[in-house]
Amino acid sequence: MHSMNQGNSLQMFEGSREFSISGGNFQIAGRDIITIENVEYRGLFELYRFMSTSALYNAEARFPPPFCHPGTREEVLKILRCWATPRTRASTEYMSDMVETSPGIYWLYGSAGAGKSAIAQTLAESCARDGTLAATFFFWRSDPSRNNPKKLFLSLAFQLAIAVPILRGIIDSIVINNPIVLTSSIETQFDQLILRPCSQVFREAQLTPDIPSLIIIDGLDECSDPIDQKRILSVIGNGMKSEHLRLHFKILVASRPEPRIRETFNSEELVHLCSRMPLDSTFQVSKDIRKFLQHNFRDILERHQDSMVDIPRPWPTDGQIEELVQKASGQFIFASTVLKYVDDDFSVPAGRLDAVLGLAAVEDEAQSPFAELDALYRQILSANRNTARLVRILGTVLVVPSWFRVEDLKCIFKEVLHINHGALSAALSGLHSLFRGPSPIESSFHLCHASFRDFLLDPRRSKEYFIDVKLHHNYILQQCQNLIKDSPDLQLGPPLLQDQYRKQLSGLCWALSLPRLQVEGRLGCLSDLGLETLGWAEMNHQIGCRLTLTKSSHNSPVHRCLTGGATEPLFLDPIHKQKYYMAPALRKI
Repeated sequence: MHSMNQGNSLQMFEGSREFSISGGNFQIAGRDIITIENVEYRGLFELYRFMSTSALYNAEARFPPPFCHPGTREEVLKILRCWATPRTRASTEYMSDMVETSPGIYWLYGSAGAGKSAIAQTLAESCARDGTLAATFFFWRSDPSRNNPKKLFLSLAFQLAIAVPILRGIIDSIVINNPIVLTSSIETQFDQLILRPCSQVFREAQLTPDIPSLIIIDGLDECSDPIDQKRILSVIGNGMKSEHLRLHFKILVASRPEPRIRETFNSEELVHLCSRMPLDSTFQVSKDIRKFLQHNFRDILERHQDSMVDIPRPWPTDGQIEELVQKASGQFIFASTVLKYVDDDFSVPAGRLDAVLGLAAVEDEAQSPFAELDALYRQILSANRNTARLVRILGTVLVVPSWFRVEDLKCIFKEVLHINHGALSAALSGLHSLFRGPSPIESSFHLCHASFRDFLLDPRRSKEYFIDVKLHHNYILQQCQNLIKDSPDLQLGPPLLQDQYRKQLSGLCWALSLPRLQVEGRLGCLSDLGLETLGWAEMNHQIGCRLTLTKSSHNSPVHRCLTGGATEPLFLDPIHKQKYYMAPALRKI
């Protein structure tokens, strides 16, 4: 047991204004238990025990925190600072009008690794310097004190008590008189410790214009339970309907666009209370990533002058920088991962950069250049417990041409792979941050990051999520063969109208997969379909009948394929051309 003097106790309230503790004896056992006797604000000390000190923007547990490199994300930060500025501080008439009409909640969202936390951290530091920051909470999945919704509003309430002196005594008194609030539901905690004190004070007092007003909640998707994520947003939304909160506070929420979060922001209770900002190509993120890479590579070169003495200049070349920018696909986490790997004290940076670009072998197989990025991808994919089905779905996404429409792909999954729409949606429900649109299906299954494709195709990186392209081609081919062979109406002449689209699509999938096989494999497939003894013209006619198009089929995948939807012939390539090359004749169908 150690005694705590008044000076040490004040460290808990570092950064507070007009605050003092008179009297009191303190004893600490271990790290978390505080015994308090005759101390003013003992309610706040109890609140301190239950909050998460590691979730604050300047917590030691988060050091070094992510931040925006100088000169990057300037437009995003400018918009957020303008929104967060109290109307009494607006420096121009335009800004004043914008602040006056801006909603109290702002949703900053983007895919994994897009830089949301760096933006939130940079904004928090900036607003702390100018006195507008009221409270922060940075969720983190791996920390039990930061992935727990029960810690959120307790932590925010404590920080508000420190940042806004007029709230201090009220919150302290509430905890003293009703200590059960510390273990109550998050709805009760918000109501008792934030909404009611603010309503009471702001209704009765004349506040100064410099009251801290910005609350930042980062990484909501890292809260342990999706249901709790929705509860948190509902609590905030209901609270911001109160005039006293809406007029005095702004709340920034940063997260991935996960299903429950997106649905809640789109709900009737929140849609009119918040603005939203997607971190997409609108903000020229590639330009920022390029600047980020160039500056940090200059620093690396400066620090490693001795080991880089024989490396030709410039290093890296413009081409290497551009290749990294393209691979990043808007992911700052990709760029920062590369820099961290290259900047190794016991290696030559040029050699490690070559390893990243695939120009040289990795010096130590145990040290992957993308270990941090791979861990992020595996964490996202682990949300789906049916790994085999997920790999089959992702393998199909990589195999099927990108110009397929979403209807085409859904038909492939249902008719060829026997995965209906409901099962497909469930399998992909946790992977929204890896696709471009609001959901994998709505994005036509377009992957958000080139680095994710590289991850899936490398068995050393993806492990159980590895996509063997040849294996998936063979699987799709076999399924399509079975569907074509087993269809009783696939004789000479047009297929039944109601089955036509399915048969066309099956035939196309079969044709797309067939060129990937070796010649022997192709002949075996043709033999399975009873076509191996036909001359090329007759075989062409047979398969043409199986892919027959009608006048109403101009938007089908087969029609787009035959009329230029793809850049190259997608059917049999001209091996053994006289007998097996079908592309020219098929174009005449």
